[in-house]
Amino acid sequence: MVGDKVAAKTNLALALQKKPNLETARSLRARIETENQVAALTKQVEQNPSDEQAKAAPHKSVTDLSKSGVANPATIVNVAKAQAVLGDKAEAVKNADLALKIDPKRVLRLN
Repeated sequence: MVGDKVAAKTNLALALQKKPNLETARSLRARIETENQVAALTKQVEQNPSDEQAKAAPHKSVTDLSKSGVANPATIVNVAKAQAVLGDKAEAVKNADLALKIDPKRVLRLN
């Protein structure tokens, strides 16, 4: 299933056990780590909005994830929250709308 993080992590662990240097698996691991970091990095910016250095990390994560596309609605929500905190309200709304289209029962709160 697209966006199934548990299955992705399980399959990734198996792939890396068999071939630790497999570039596709290493890229997927980096992507999952980036997805996992977005919420925490966004929270840091929320707690200290004037810290420009703190804004750089979620900005890079959002940019990286946006380039590769995101299918998991929870990750899309985290990206939208990061965009809102970073001041990119238009993209935040687009991503919030996308997450709601994928999972209409999801409750969103961007502010």
